[in-house]
Amino acid sequence: MKKSALFLLGIFIICFSPACKKKKNDDCPNCPKIDALIPSSGKKGDTILIKGSNFSNYLVENSVKFNGTVVAPTDMISGSDTELRVRVPGKCGTGPVTVALDDELYSEEGPVFTYTYSASLTIFAGKHSTTGGDSNGGTSFKDLLMNHPTQVGVDASGNVFILDNVNLKVRKLNAATGLAEVLSDNTSLEGPCALAVDENNVLFVSSFSTTAKKSVVYKLTPGSTLPLFYFSDPDANKRHISLSSEGNGQFYIGRVPADYSAVIPQIRHYVPGKPLEAFADSSGNVVAYKNGHLFQIRSIPVGASSTTVLTKYTLPAKAQTTLIKANYGLNQSMGLVMDENGNAYISDTNNNRILKYSANGEVTTVVSVGLNKPMGIAIDKQGNLYVADTFNNCIKKITFE
Repeated sequence: MKKSALFLLGIFIICFSPACKKKKNDDCPNCPKIDALIPSSGKKGDTILIKGSNFSNYLVENSVKFNGTVVAPTDMISGSDTELRVRVPGKCGTGPVTVALDDELYSEEGPVFTYTYSASLTIFAGKHSTTGGDSNGGTSFKDLLMNHPTQVGVDASGNVFILDNVNLKVRKLNAATGLAEVLSDNTSLEGPCALAVDENNVLFVSSFSTTAKKSVVYKLTPGSTLPLFYFSDPDANKRHISLSSEGNGQFYIGRVPADYSAVIPQIRHYVPGKPLEAFADSSGNVVAYKNGHLFQIRSIPVGASSTTVLTKYTLPAKAQTTLIKANYGLNQSMGLVMDENGNAYISDTNNNRILKYSANGEVTTVVSVGLNKPMGIAIDKQGNLYVADTFNNCIKKITFE
């Protein structure tokens, strides 16, 4: 009797141990199984037919996930034991589809669904006017008047910084108050021409002094009201076109001759306390640093039509890779930003469009209407893009679903 009891206890422990809870389709005849997705790609809200077996006829018992994102009960359309019709959840991304009935009965990772993001372009700040204008501080975002904004940055708190080019002003769109502020004008900072925001919400602004004939970088820490001198570019007659921070007060600089003459532009690397370092082949003027890599767009900003190349440097070895070749058709692209996943977003200025270069090498058009000479571009921590729509005198926001 005692031996029988011990035997039964052993069977109980084996069958109800965590090892028994992992089900596979091969050894779980009652587990859901996905055979096909029809179609296998789509965007938010599209209807997808999931074909397979062992689904529940009671629709709400089926827990469907796209790349880990649960399909809401309101998006479960119909079902049987072999078919489920569901709507694609928003922002789920590309990944496998799974079906579960409970903790014990669930499918293996099913076929991969390819999610297509759709972009929405809206006016974030400014009047969308070709005539330009000038507003002082205390103006709401929508009532703000600017004249050819060329660069934009965003910090971790959602504050947006703008280089209002013709008005010679650096503006802050305060996310907390909903009002635009003037951080500097031509009396406090001569000729602003480039800006960047680092991971500590420190704003760096480069200006070109026509009297000193050189570029000077200023620094504005959170809570400050006036940019302070940070360092001076020692080379005369060089105008900074872009700055990209790599943290710790150091960054990469894209620069051109002050008169924008059509010669090879340059990249310089700045480290506090050290002289400027010439970077690699020094042939680019729009730069973006991200996760140990430097990306550059080689493009002359003013003058005749110019083909553009997107290049990646792996640091510190500076191994060079061409991501988008000249024959793709980029034309004087004046904005570049990277997201956390290694995707590049490009303001293709003369083609009036925003492009995305995916980490897998695919190039797609994000926006191709509603822009007039887009230049600077920035990204917030939610993945939204902010574009300086320069000849429309406004800042536009691109959101993805």
